[in-house]
Amino acid sequence: MLLYKSSLNYLKRNFLQSLFVIVGISLGIAVTFAIDIAVDSAQKSFSLSAKRVAGVATHSIYSIDGKEIEEKLFVRLKNDLGIADLAPVLEAFVPVFKSSFVNNSSLEKEISLTQKNADRDLIKILGIDPLSESKFREIQIAAKSNGKIFSSELGVFCSKTTAKALGVELGDKIRLRIGSKIKEARLQAFFDSDSSNYQNLFLMDISQAQKLLDKPGKLTRIDLKAIDDSFNTVFGKGISLDELKKSLSEDETIKSSESRSKSLEQMTKSFNINLQALSFLAIIVAAFLIYNSVSFSVVQRRKIYAVYRTIGVSRREIIKAVVLEAFVFAILGIGLGVFLGYLFADTLVGLVLQTINDIYFSVEVSVKAI
Repeated sequence: MLLYKSSLNYLKRNFLQSLFVIVGISLGIAVTFAIDIAVDSAQKSFSLSAKRVAGVATHSIYSIDGKEIEEKLFVRLKNDLGIADLAPVLEAFVPVFKSSFVNNSSLEKEISLTQKNADRDLIKILGIDPLSESKFREIQIAAKSNGKIFSSELGVFCSKTTAKALGVELGDKIRLRIGSKIKEARLQAFFDSDSSNYQNLFLMDISQAQKLLDKPGKLTRIDLKAIDDSFNTVFGKGISLDELKKSLSEDETIKSSESRSKSLEQMTKSFNINLQALSFLAIIVAAFLIYNSVSFSVVQRRKIYAVYRTIGVSRREIIKAVVLEAFVFAILGIGLGVFLGYLFADTLVGLVLQTINDIYFSVEVSVKAI
C-alpha cells in the first residue's frame, strides 16, 4: 500500500510529465481512430454514390473515350431494338453559388476555376427522362412545388437539406458556373425523401439539363436493366448481352454496375493504404513517446525503489506498481483519444473526400452517416 501511495505522490509532483504521457496516448489513438472513420466513410460513400448513380440499373452504356454519347443511340435502342428497360442520363458536377454570395467581386473571381470555397459548393446535376426513370430510381417529388413540374423554365429539384446548406428556398433562383458562364436555374420542388442518397444533387429534366450544360443531343450514359444477362424487349424476345454489344459502335462500351463499383474501390485503394500507414506511424510515434516517458519516470525513482527493496519490497511488487501506473495512463489516454478522434474525424472526413474529389471523382458523406 505504501508503494502505491508513493507512486501517487510522485505523479502529483510531476503532473505535467504524467499529462504528457496521457496526451501522447490520446493523440496516437485519436489519429488512428479518426483515419479509420475517414476510410470507412469513404468506402461507404462509394456505395452511396454508386447506388444513387446507378439506381437498380445492372448495366450502363458509356463512350470509350470518356466523352458524351449521342442521344440518337438511345432512340435506336428504344425503337429499332425495342429494349424496354433503359433510361438516358446526363450528369455533371458544377459549382453552385450560395445565396450569401454578393456580386461585388470582379468577373475573374466570379468565374474562377476553384471548385469549392466559402462562396460556392460542388453540386451534381442529374438530368433524367421522367418517363424512363421510374423503372430505375424511386425519387418522389413533394406535392408542394413552385410552378409547373418540368416547365419550360430551367428548374431543379433537390432535398431540403441541400437547399438549407446552400441558403435557398423554394422558388429562389440558383446561380451555377457552367464553364466560363454564370447561369441561373429556379428551385421548383423538394424531394419527398431527404435520404443521404440525394444530398448535393440537383435533379432536372434531361432536355433542360442539356440546355443548362450546353450539351444538346448528348448523354453521359444509358442505363439498362437486365435479367440473367438478357434485356427485355417490346417484341417479346429478349436480347442477350453479347447481341447488344455487337449492336454498339467501336466508340461505345457497356459496363456492369458491379464492375464500376469495383473500379471505384480499386482506384482509391492506394490512397486508403497511405492513410492507414499514416495512422500506424502515429501509433509508433505515440508508443515511443509513452515508452520514453514511463522509462524516464522509473529512472527518476531508482533511489526510491532501491529503498523499498532494502525494506523488503519484492521486485515483483515494484513491477506490478509500474504496470498498474501505465495501465491507468492507458485507460485515460484511450478514453480521451476516442473522444478526440471522433472530433477530428468530422474534419478529416471532409478533407479526405475533398482530396478524392480533386484527384478521382466526387462523393458525399458525413461522419454522422456511419
